[in-house]
Amino acid sequence: RRNAAATLLDHASGGRAATLAMRHYITEQEKISAWTPPVIGQHEVIFEADKLRASRVTVVIPLYNYQQYVVEALDSVAAQSLRDLDLVVVDDASTDASLKLVLAWTKAHADRFNRVLVVRHLENCGLGIARNTGFALACSLWIMALDADNRLRKTCCERCLEVADASGAAFVYPTLKRF
Repeated sequence: RRNAAATLLDHASGGRAATLAMRHYITEQEKISAWTPPVIGQHEVIFEADKLRASRVTVVIPLYNYQQYVVEALDSVAAQSLRDLDLVVVDDASTDASLKLVLAWTKAHADRFNRVLVVRHLENCGLGIARNTGFALACSLWIMALDADNRLRKTCCERCLEVADASGAAFVYPTLKRF
């Protein structure tokens, strides 16, 4: 991708190629300025514990009525081999005991994480918006999305970081195993 100065120099040199380059540059700038941030849900913070240390990864768990699975998901996050880790749980206005279980679990395991945050949407917004809310509240460069009825293998976050660091990839994700 060319920088603005190079594009302006091309345009100043004249000619059709320069005009096309400038038109392309202006079009790209319009796309960038037209970008709108993702929609997030109105929410309240239910619990937060923060050691004020930087983590490279935040695990984000959107949650809606998964009381029977969420503790297993949380346990798999706590068991990660990566020591510096943040956790954000977004309850999407669950009507079962999901939030109560998460709150008890996060209070009991807060010391495991650099930062743990539990928020509740004021109304049910759906999975996508719950994820967006969690992503917006994350403070790390890397985010691992984990659904409340899934689990992470013990080295998942660590291995994903190793692959990202070694390859320079913009994103990585683990393989999935059905259980």
